[in-house]
Amino acid sequence: MTRLTDKILIVDDEVDLAEALGALLGRAGYACAVCTDGARAYDAVVAESPDLVLTDLKMAGISGMDLLKRVRSHHPTLPVILLTAFATVDAAVEAMREGAADFLAKPFLPEELLAKIRGAVERARLRNGESGPTFRGEHALWEVVAASQNPRMREILSLAEKIAATDSKVLI
Repeated sequence: MTRLTDKILIVDDEVDLAEALGALLGRAGYACAVCTDGARAYDAVVAESPDLVLTDLKMAGISGMDLLKRVRSHHPTLPVILLTAFATVDAAVEAMREGAADFLAKPFLPEELLAKIRGAVERARLRNGESGPTFRGEHALWEVVAASQNPRMREILSLAEKIAATDSKVLI
């Protein structure tokens, strides 16, 4: 669940790509700051206080992996997602060992990036003791059903509402 305060720092030395990512994420409801200099990216982390860092792996000056290590040492709960056009299994394994929230190979689908961002931000919130999205009120489930365009999801949520009135335990 994106909040108005969700801020993403985009770090990429390719200005056009960084701005395109900022526009995409802005349309998805995120506040974005862009840093096109890997060497100054950590200062931007401190200045911007983002909820997530999205960085290219290979950049002039300082690499995304170096930025990840620096962020991890000073801000251990700040999620960092690495993007790269040069994806290898070794690079992905190293990124995850160093504490990356995720690793994504270019080119990628916008939906894939947004899903990874949402997941990383929610996991960070849970680690920091914040609660995840909740349903409140007797009509909240119907609001979710009404928002869903997937017929199967509507069917599942309708069944869940019927079961909720019982003492039965159900795994969905």
